[in-house]
Amino acid sequence: MVHHQNAMIPKQVRTQTGEEMPSFAAGDLIREFITQYRQAFGKPFFETYAAALRNNTRTDGKTDGPSSLILAEDDHTLLFVPKAQVSEWEVQLMPKTSCGNILEADIPMRESLDRAILAAVKTLESLGAQFVTTIEFSKRLDSPDTDQRLLYSFIPRLPYSPATFSEAQLRWISGAYPEDVAQACRMAIKKQGERTRP
Repeated sequence: MVHHQNAMIPKQVRTQTGEEMPSFAAGDLIREFITQYRQAFGKPFFETYAAALRNNTRTDGKTDGPSSLILAEDDHTLLFVPKAQVSEWEVQLMPKTSCGNILEADIPMRESLDRAILAAVKTLESLGAQFVTTIEFSKRLDSPDTDQRLLYSFIPRLPYSPATFSEAQLRWISGAYPEDVAQACRMAIKKQGERTRP
């Protein structure tokens, strides 16, 4: 089962009392963070984030295990395991170039996003996910900011990794290092490719 949350929301919403107020989308949290990041460090967040993903070192400090967080990429998108997962086995997807919402995505970008979304869900399913929640974090349609990129988060429900009480307290305890999760996902993607070859 796949549950997908899209970020196409109106600019204003009406309250039960009939008053209009600004709407909220999860992408607004990202906008706020990248604005603070740019003010603090003088550079765009997403370029820095992509560089950090490419130059990752293991969370446990060991040098003998896999260190890459990247699962798959093409000319347009990057599919990866985030360093700080908010859910066990979380996978994320983002454009490699400035594309803040689906309306800014040209046809090659949309095709790349579609392929990566399918790969993410199939990979998590092959690892035992019974349910995958996909959240789209996008910038506002009227935002001129070119730093905020479209970001998808795939959060699986795995039978051997149930939600914990700590999540309700905004503390996430993961039983695996993100680099090892990424390695397991890459192996699953490789197996999928082998099964589809003639």
